Amino acid sequence: MLGLLDLYSVAMYVEAGRLDHAHLLSPSVPKAIRILIEYEENLRRPVWNEWRHELIPRLNAAGAAHLRGAFASLRDGDVVLIEYVPGQGTTVRVNKAVATTGASHELMLAYLDHRLGQRPVSEEMKRTLLAGVAPDAGS
Repeated sequence: MLGLLDLYSVAMYVEAGRLDHAHLLSPSVPKAIRILIEYEENLRRPVWNEWRHELIPRLNAAGAAHLRGAFASLRDGDVVLIEYVPGQGTTVRVNKAVATTGASHELMLAYLDHRLGQRPVSEEMKRTLLAGVAPDAGS
């Protein structure tokens, strides 16, 4: 049933220019991931799976619990924005509220790995996100 419902959409933003894998992972490159929630709660057809866990990358227990709390009330039309700015760190926003700010580049790397890594949440989404990213020689 989950494959039949649009739960959320994901977009990745990286500065124009060289978009190879090494460039994307560099701490000197600003980047953002935008997640638009598209799931509409329907009490007559509830989703059996807690889909919000897909939005949280592999983190330590405290970090994962913090994000679970921030994402618990996500509804149709909400936006989660994960932004990394060199020298300022990673910020996670839910709509206009800040869930975390000034986190290390490692948080952004966890999100990138969660979407683009060896074991992504979805291979189809990984292919779509990487459609405009040229693979580096090492990939």
